[in-house]
Amino acid sequence: MSDEELIQACLQDELTPVQADALARKMEDDPAFRERLLGAAQVEGLLRAHYAHEDLDAAMERRTLGALASPEQERRTEQAVLERIQGVRRQARAQARRRFRPPAVSPWRWALPLAAAAAALLVWRLWPDRGTADEASVAALRGTVELLTGSGNLPVRSERSIRIGQTLRTGAGAAARLRFADRTELALGGDTRLALLQTSGGKLLRLEHGRLKARVAAQPVGAPLVLRTQQADLTVVGTEFALRVEDGTCRLEVVEGTVRLATARGDASVDVRGGEYAETRGTPDELVHGKWIRPQDAVVGPMPDRRIDETSVAWFVSPEGSDRNDGRSRRTPFATLQKAADVVQPGETVLALRGVYPEGFWIRKEGRPDAWIAFLAEAGAEIRGSEVRRDFVREPGERPVYSIPRPELLPHWQQPGIDLRNRPEQVLVNGTFLQQVPDRAMLKPRNVFYVDDREKKLYVCLRDGRDPNRETTEVTLRTHAISIGGPPNTNWWPEPETGEKNRAAYVRVDGFRIRHIGNFSRHAAIQIRGLCHDVLIENCDVQQANYFGISIHGVTRCSAKTGQWFHHRPRRVTIRHCIFSNNGAQGIGGSGFDDGVIEYNLLDGNNYKGVSIWNEGGAMKLSDCSRFVVRGNVARRNENRGFWFDGAMTGGLVENNLVYGSLVAGILNEATPAPERIHEAGQESYREKILTAAEARATNRPGTRIRNNVILATRTPLGDGLTVSHSSETLVENNIVAFNQGGGIVFAGSATRQGTNGFHNNRARANICLANAWHAAVTRDEDDPTGRCFGNRMRDNLFLQAKSERPFRIGGAPATPEAFAALEPDANNRVENQRIFKDPERWDFTLVDEELAGKIGFDPEALRLDWSGFRIEPDTPGREDEAAAEAAASPRPAALDFGEVFRLPFDGDVDALGSRGEIEARGIHPVAFDAGLFVEGRKGKALVVAREGKEGERIDAHGFHCAEPADFAHGPTGTVSLWLLADDWRTRTTGLPENDYRRTMWPFESRSVNVRFHCRPENGGRLLLDLDTPGCGGREDLTDLVTPGQWFNLTATWGPVPGQAGKIRRTVYVDGKPLGTPRSSNAPKPAPGQRIRIGRPANGGQPWFGAMDEFRVWNRSLSAGEIAAVAAGK
Repeated sequence: MSDEELIQACLQDELTPVQADALARKMEDDPAFRERLLGAAQVEGLLRAHYAHEDLDAAMERRTLGALASPEQERRTEQAVLERIQGVRRQARAQARRRFRPPAVSPWRWALPLAAAAAALLVWRLWPDRGTADEASVAALRGTVELLTGSGNLPVRSERSIRIGQTLRTGAGAAARLRFADRTELALGGDTRLALLQTSGGKLLRLEHGRLKARVAAQPVGAPLVLRTQQADLTVVGTEFALRVEDGTCRLEVVEGTVRLATARGDASVDVRGGEYAETRGTPDELVHGKWIRPQDAVVGPMPDRRIDETSVAWFVSPEGSDRNDGRSRRTPFATLQKAADVVQPGETVLALRGVYPEGFWIRKEGRPDAWIAFLAEAGAEIRGSEVRRDFVREPGERPVYSIPRPELLPHWQQPGIDLRNRPEQVLVNGTFLQQVPDRAMLKPRNVFYVDDREKKLYVCLRDGRDPNRETTEVTLRTHAISIGGPPNTNWWPEPETGEKNRAAYVRVDGFRIRHIGNFSRHAAIQIRGLCHDVLIENCDVQQANYFGISIHGVTRCSAKTGQWFHHRPRRVTIRHCIFSNNGAQGIGGSGFDDGVIEYNLLDGNNYKGVSIWNEGGAMKLSDCSRFVVRGNVARRNENRGFWFDGAMTGGLVENNLVYGSLVAGILNEATPAPERIHEAGQESYREKILTAAEARATNRPGTRIRNNVILATRTPLGDGLTVSHSSETLVENNIVAFNQGGGIVFAGSATRQGTNGFHNNRARANICLANAWHAAVTRDEDDPTGRCFGNRMRDNLFLQAKSERPFRIGGAPATPEAFAALEPDANNRVENQRIFKDPERWDFTLVDEELAGKIGFDPEALRLDWSGFRIEPDTPGREDEAAAEAAASPRPAALDFGEVFRLPFDGDVDALGSRGEIEARGIHPVAFDAGLFVEGRKGKALVVAREGKEGERIDAHGFHCAEPADFAHGPTGTVSLWLLADDWRTRTTGLPENDYRRTMWPFESRSVNVRFHCRPENGGRLLLDLDTPGCGGREDLTDLVTPGQWFNLTATWGPVPGQAGKIRRTVYVDGKPLGTPRSSNAPKPAPGQRIRIGRPANGGQPWFGAMDEFRVWNRSLSAGEIAAVAAGK
C-alpha cells in the first residue's frame, strides 16, 4: 500500500489492524509522512465540517482544529494554519461545485460531522497532545513498550499520551518513562504493568507487576498521588521512592520524603520515611518496616562508631567486679553476665565492660515493644570458652605425650564411639587448633590431641616434642556463650511446659566478641530456641566455636501427656552486622522459625572440622522456615556450601549477597517448599502430604526468590554457582554467577525423589553467567514419569565465555548451545563471548556493555557491582588478634585472592594432604606421609620429595597425585607457581662415575602443564628447564639463576596474544623476574579430566631431588606485579 493509499484509508476510517500498526510505525519513523498525514487530516476535517454546516460557529472550528493539530504546531503556527485552511477551503469549494451537485437535503448534514469526528479521534489516538497538569505522556527508553487499550495494543516508540483506563506494559529488559505535566516522573523497569486510573482530584495508578522508581512533585492539598498494588496502597504527596511488586510481595524503598503504605484491606499502615523500606504480602502480620541500606553502601560486619549512651544503662558488669556489688555503676559492677540477666527488667540495658568473661548468660524474659531488654558490650568485651592450662603431665614412653584430666562438658557427647565431628572438645596451642584423632595410637609429634572417655583423660602431642606447659595451650571448658529462650545445651523438650516457662521477647544483644565455645552437634555459641520473638543480634564477632556460630531453632513435638502437638517456633529474629568465622561446622544454622532477617554479616572460613557436604557445614543452612530474608551478607572461602536452604522454606528472599570461594555450591535451594507436614494427635512423628501431578499444578505455595547476588569462584567440580534442586516456585533473577568450577545456574533434580512435591515452576531470568565450567543445566519434563516436573523456565539470560563446545547440561548430558536453545526457541537466552564487565578479575563488575545487558533485562542498579574496595570494617579499636585486625583493615584481605583454584601449602599437615588426593612412595600408593619428611620451607613446613642417603642410596622418594582442578590448564589463561629447593645437580649413585649428573627431574606433571629439569654431561652440566603450558613449550637455562640449597620461586603464566586470534603466549618467571622472551603458539584444545602429579612423574624419570613448597594454580594470567608479589612471599 502506498503512502497516499494509507493516508486515504486513515481519513476514511478503513484501516485494518495491520494497516493501523504500519501507519503508527510510519508516523514515528518518517517525519515528512507524519506532517503530510496531519495536514491532510486538518483539511479533511475542516472541509467536512464546512460542508456539513456552512455557518459552523468559531468555537466548534477551534475545538476541531485543536483535536487535529499537534501541540507544537498549535502553539507556534495556529494563525498560519487557519489562513492555510481558509485557502484550501476556497479551492475545495470551487472544486466541489464542479464535481458534485448536492441534493436539496444534503447527506453531509449528518455524515460529514461523524466522519470529521472519526478522523479527529484517529489522529488523537496516534498523536501526543499538549496535555494539562492532570494528563501524562509516556516514552519508551529501551526494548518493547506497549499501551494496552480497549481497542488493542499500541506500540510506544516515541513520546505519546496515555489516557485514563490504559495500561503501560514493558517487556523483559525494556524501560519506559511516564511523565505528568507537573514534572512528576515514574521510571519503569522491565516486565512491568502500570495502569492509569485517575488524574483529576489526585493521581491514581495501579502497579500490577514489576518495578518502578518515582520522583513525585509536590501534589495539591487533598489530591495526593496514590499507587495501588494488590498488597497495599501508597499515598504520596511529594517524594522520591522505588516500588517493586513481584511474587506476591510489595516492597517500597523511600529515598527522601515520606510515603504512607497501607495494606490492601486497610488493617495496617506505616509511614515510610527517607532511608527506610517497607515490605508486605498484604496482611498486617506480614508488614515489615525498617532501615533501607543501598547495596553499594552496606557495611559488612560489625558497624564502626558504636556509641553507647551510658545514661540509659541500668546495670554494669566487669570481670573485675563482684556479684555482691549493686551493679549500678562502673565502680560497682557485677562480675558475671548471668547475674545481670537475672535482675534486668523490660526497658533496661546491661553494659558489659571491657575484659574476658569466663561464662556467658541465659536470658528468658520478655520485654515489650516500647521497652526492650538490651545487652551491650564495650569494645574488648569477650566471652571466652577456653582457659590456659599449665598442668599437663608427661606420659611414660618415648613419644612426647602429655595429659590432663578430661574436661567434663557434655556427658552424653563424651562417650566412646562418638564421631569426632560431634565431640565438643577443643585444644589450641598459640592460637592454632590441634587436630583431634580417634585413637591413642595416632598420637605422634604433629600437633594432635586425643580424648580417652574410659580413662577420662585428654592427651596432646606437639610437633617437635614440645612441652604444652611451655606454650600457650588453651582447652575449652564451656559449651555455650549466650542462650535466649530455651535452656542451654538442649535440642528439644518433651512437654510444652519447658518452652512456655522459658520465653524471651524484645531482647537485643550488641557487640560481644565470642571465642572457643565447645558446643556440640547442631548447637551454637549464640543459641535462640523455642518461644522467642523480636530478638536482635548485632555487631557480634563469633569465631572458633566448635559447631555453629549462631543458630535459631524451633521445637515441634507431640506431648506424651496429652497426645497433642506443640509448636514452639521463634519469630522475628534479626541477625545483622556480625562476623561468624572459622567455626567448626557453620556460621549460621537454623530450622523451625518464621520471619527471620539475616543481613550484612561476614561468614568466613567455616567448617574447619570438615563436616560432610551432605550435612551442615559452610556459611549457612536454613530449613523449615517461612518468610525469611537473607540480604547483604558476604560468605567467603567456606569449606563447604555457601548458603543452603533445605526443605519447608516458604516465602524466602535471598538478595544482594556476595558468595565466593565456597568449596562446593555457592547457593543451593533444595526441596523447597517441602510437602505439608501433618501432625496427628497421638502420633510421635508427622507425616507428609506428597502432591500428585494434578495437585502440584493446582498449588501455588510461594518459593524462594534469589536475586541480585554475586556468586563467584567455587573451588571444586561439585561447586555449581547457583543450584535449584527438587524445588518449586523458585525465582532466580538478576544474579551474576561467574568463574565457578562447576555449573553456572543449575535446575536439576528428580521429581520422583521422596519427600518432595516435585520440580516445577522454577524460573531463571535476567542472570549473567560468566566463565563457569559450564553454563547451565536443566531437567526436561519428559524425564519425569510422575508428571510433577513442569514449567521450569530459563529465559532472558546471558551466558558468556564458554569453556567447551557443549557448555550446557540437558538431563545430565552435555549439550550444545543449539540444543539448549531448541528446548524453548523464544526464550531469548543469549550465548556470547564478548567482554561485559569492567574488570571482573579485580572485583569490578561495572557494565561496559549496557546494551547487551539490557537485552536480557539485567538491572545493574539493583545490586552492588564494584567490590574492588571491599573491606571488613574493624568492629572495635581494641581487637587483640593483630592478624585479624590487619586483615579487617586491609582494602583487599588475603581471602580475596581471586581465581586461585588449587593450592598445596604442605605445612607438615599430612592429613590435609591426604584429604586432597593420593600419596605414593617409591611407586607404592596410597601410603601415609611421615611427618618427618617435612623441613622448614618458604612458608611453614615444606615437603622433602627425594634426597640421597649414604652411599648414594635414594631415600624419601614421595609423590602426590590428585584430580586436576576443573578449570585448570584447559582455557586460554592460567598460572602455575611453586617454590623449589635443590640439594645438588650431581649424584653419587652407586655404579656411576663420581660426578655423573641427575639427568631429568620432574617436580610437576599434568596433561598440559609439565615442569622438567635437565642436567646432562652433553650439556656441560648446565641446569636446563623445559616448561610446557597449553600450546607452548621451550627450554630455558637456569644455571646462573639457581643455587643448590637455596629456595627459588618458579612461575609460568599463559594467556591469549592481543590481536592474534587463536594464539597463546607463555612467560616464565624465576624469583619474580621474567626469563628470556615470551613464547607464542596456537591455543590447544581443552583436555579436562586428567590427573596432576607433584614430586615425581607417572612413568620413568627421576623425582625432584630436594624439597618443594607452596604449589599454587590460578585460572587466570597473573600480572607481572602479582607474580613479583608471589615471589616476595606476599
